[in-house]
Amino acid sequence: MFENDTVLIPRETSWFGYYPDGAFDPVLPPQQTKLYQEDWIGLKALDDAGRVKFVSVAGDHLGISNSDMRKHILPYLKDKPSA
Repeated sequence: MFENDTVLIPRETSWFGYYPDGAFDPVLPPQQTKLYQEDWIGLKALDDAGRVKFVSVAGDHLGISNSDMRKHILPYLKDKPSA
């Protein structure tokens, strides 16, 4: 999630968090949404398997720094031995 995001409102939607039905406060974390709890898109299954990381970085929408890119994205792009 970009901490200063001005495109996604609320910014927590980048993590699939959102408002409760019929309200604009508070923002629910993803684990408290129907999308997650009912596993509409497989997010809960992935999270339960330890395959989801909720990362927050400084900056506006898609304004990721080179250092954050190296820290959070590059490790997933490196070759790894097949299991």
